[in-house]
Amino acid sequence: MRNRSNSGVRLDYYQRLVTKTILKQQNPVTGLFGTAEHSSHAWVRDNVYTILAVWGVALAYRKNADLDEDLAKAYELEQSVVKLMRGLLRCMMLQVDKLEKFKKTQSPRDCLHAKYSSLTGKTVVGDKEWGHLQIDATSLFILYLAQMTAAELNSSSIGMAKAALEAINEVDLFGARGGQSSVIHALPDEAQQCQAILHSMLPRESNSKEIDAALITVISFPAFAVDDIEIINRTRKEIEEKLMGKHGCIRFLRDGYKTAREDPNRLHYEPWELLMFEKIENQWPVFYAYFILDGLYRGDTDSVEKYKELLEPLIIKSEDGIPSIPEMYSVPKDKVEQEIRHPHSQVRQLTGKKLHMWGQSLYILGRLVDEKFISPGELDPLNRRLITEPRPDVVVQVVIVAEDVTMQNLLASQGIYVQTMSEVSPIQVYPARVLSQIYSLLGKNKRMGLTGRPSSEIGLLATSKLYILQDEILAFIPQFVDQHQFYLPLDIDFLVDTMKNHMDDLARNWRMMGRPTFICPMNNTMLDQYMQPPSSLIGTIRKLQSGYIAGTRVHLGQLSDFVSTSCVTKLSFVQNAEESGTDTQILDIIGDVLKRSSPRPRLLSMGRKASKSYKSSSVRGIVRRSRSITVDAQDVPELSHPHLKGTHSPFQSPYGTPHTSPPSSPKASHRAWPHMDKFSKDATYQNVNVHEIVQQLALSENLNEQADIIHYLYVKMGPDWDTEVDSKSCTVKELLVELYEKAATDLLVRQKQFPLPPDELAAIIYEACGEDLSTASLTQKLPAISVQPNADDMDDEMEDRQGQWLRRRRLDGALNRVPVGFYTQVWQVLQKCHGLSICNNFLAHSLTREMTSGEFKFALQVERVLNMIPQPEYRQLMVEALMVTTLLVDGDCKINLSGQVIHVDKIVHMANDIFIEEQI
Repeated sequence: MRNRSNSGVRLDYYQRLVTKTILKQQNPVTGLFGTAEHSSHAWVRDNVYTILAVWGVALAYRKNADLDEDLAKAYELEQSVVKLMRGLLRCMMLQVDKLEKFKKTQSPRDCLHAKYSSLTGKTVVGDKEWGHLQIDATSLFILYLAQMTAAELNSSSIGMAKAALEAINEVDLFGARGGQSSVIHALPDEAQQCQAILHSMLPRESNSKEIDAALITVISFPAFAVDDIEIINRTRKEIEEKLMGKHGCIRFLRDGYKTAREDPNRLHYEPWELLMFEKIENQWPVFYAYFILDGLYRGDTDSVEKYKELLEPLIIKSEDGIPSIPEMYSVPKDKVEQEIRHPHSQVRQLTGKKLHMWGQSLYILGRLVDEKFISPGELDPLNRRLITEPRPDVVVQVVIVAEDVTMQNLLASQGIYVQTMSEVSPIQVYPARVLSQIYSLLGKNKRMGLTGRPSSEIGLLATSKLYILQDEILAFIPQFVDQHQFYLPLDIDFLVDTMKNHMDDLARNWRMMGRPTFICPMNNTMLDQYMQPPSSLIGTIRKLQSGYIAGTRVHLGQLSDFVSTSCVTKLSFVQNAEESGTDTQILDIIGDVLKRSSPRPRLLSMGRKASKSYKSSSVRGIVRRSRSITVDAQDVPELSHPHLKGTHSPFQSPYGTPHTSPPSSPKASHRAWPHMDKFSKDATYQNVNVHEIVQQLALSENLNEQADIIHYLYVKMGPDWDTEVDSKSCTVKELLVELYEKAATDLLVRQKQFPLPPDELAAIIYEACGEDLSTASLTQKLPAISVQPNADDMDDEMEDRQGQWLRRRRLDGALNRVPVGFYTQVWQVLQKCHGLSICNNFLAHSLTREMTSGEFKFALQVERVLNMIPQPEYRQLMVEALMVTTLLVDGDCKINLSGQVIHVDKIVHMANDIFIEEQI
């Protein structure tokens, strides 16, 4: 018989430890762990953290097996892990109906529950009886679902969600034995949105918490969600300075959970009541275990030893020597007042469970890593810990594609040679909204009652990948270029600036294998009034040809050249959806994508001159006389937009909403617009030869003439009538869409200036247009493109007239600039007085009872009062005066302000009077 090695003996010890302290409490049927005080309540977060130690010991046995028996132990432990993860997944699957509701309502009452019954897997409290919206708990489950699967192969909620989205993307849940149906898909832009929010919030946990000890799980093990070393270090420092104690960390400031002053019968406290918990918050040893793991991952031996020494005296050992990590330590009820007067002076007592399984699991993990049974990388097979490592510069691959041969020739005349949409074949290029429709199939399953991913905007990262769908390669145009979604891309200068910014965003935020591919379509709407590519567009393309634009490395080329170097994703879930009985309506959309025909060429010319025949035509001025082309959105869906629908439209007429035509009507409504009947019955219009005016339309370059003709055809012949204009098949509906696009382009090209504010201009528009929303909505776009006076001239005049002193204060006041630590210092002043009065707006002392000095909500309260002052320079003087008041409570000049109201604006006026007197 082989002798047992020392490492084997030590591993057997840890196996017994997890068996006696953790696995003995696992339900044999559901695989879930209950809690001590509520034995059937299984928290998602606690359960995932608890099973990590079992997973860690299994990994250690796999790595350090002496005997075949060790491999058997590893398998047994692994099955306990699988049982737990499957148990949690089953609990969530039982709440499919809630998931579908949450997609629509985003209400906390409709979210997945945070805890379930360890006996049945069903819910244990009602939707309104607990704060179930705990994104970090669900995200932690997804994160370790990905990490554990990968291991088999070889602001706290936001941070955990970001880590989960990145980790789970394209992971095959069945490992090497899986197939297309077991691959998880996540859109990269959703993880990037989490990162942007996370970076803007840290080290704050939320608007109501200036810091939370749980953030250690975001900046370090297990999420590793932050890639900025400075933010990581600052957050860690904040936790250690503000939350660390002798018995662990408090969770957050003014946390009253299980303190001597807490009422166990209350679920929530009002903000102004939280002050009574200050300085007596319970301390949790589990955070020492987190800091030990953090030091191990950073290779910081001193930090590891520091927190091991702090944790060791807190460990409780049973009679047979089994160590246990307790839940928390609290200030005894009879010692509360002394602790408040002299913080950290009183001896705390053990509160809660003697064995905190979550803390126990992390303690065992730390010991396994510290004793080299497993390496940090084995607990992180997806290498999330390397997120802060420097990355090579990202090269953005740029492809310019011309809409047609005309645009191709215009660019060629400038020495820019590109392919047309038809020439990039067999690669298919589509707008981003098509990708959104494809992704609406993701997760769709009729048998389970899942409707799939809500169809929404697709971000830049997603459209910068190539996709494989049923052996076809698909590429997608970025969302911001889509003129069907919004009119601003019609402004070429705006489009060029946005392109530069997006390329910079791609270079900074790209994390995927392969390079990003940025597709720039060139169409006739980008031409200037002389039907030539604008100089700003040509200049931008020249910069792209040079290899750099605005500091970003780019490579301009053809789409076929970039297939091998691009990031490619296989849309396997589309085939799976078809096999599982997905509605044929969505599959028809995908079929249309793959059978896409070439786009219809533009048929309406752009110019100013009207034809001679138009001046004597009977249809001349028909739009002006009938107010507008009144269109049913169901007839022309291309013109329907969420901003133009229903009572929520920002363009809604203040005089009421016109009736729309019934769904069965293919033509415009005449009942809502009586004057239309007059035109349709007028003999002048009845005698018009439609074929002659169609020929006239083909020759016309004047926008007003084109509008009158199309309007007449719409009323007379209907939206689906084929005009055969210019010997090409084209319905009135298609001409109408093109007309609206041209109208918006014309507004942008001419860049008209409007002296009135947007609200006044909107009122004039609706008064002129009456109930005609189609005219009003188009006219409403005018303020967005008005040209402002030259900013440099204004600055020079201001400096000449007012001087640099006033100019600086106006600028600082307009931007709400405040000194570093300003809001914290204001809080300290407010804590010492009855209140602060600023121009008859009051900041009450009670705010310091509701909020801590570093809370974002307090800063917003101060900013709200300051923003009541309309003049930016005067507002800035209030900021400076507030900084002066901080001297009253800071340093050597301490004044008793108890019960007094400080009138900040009076201080400014008195200072001004003194200054004037001194000048006399």
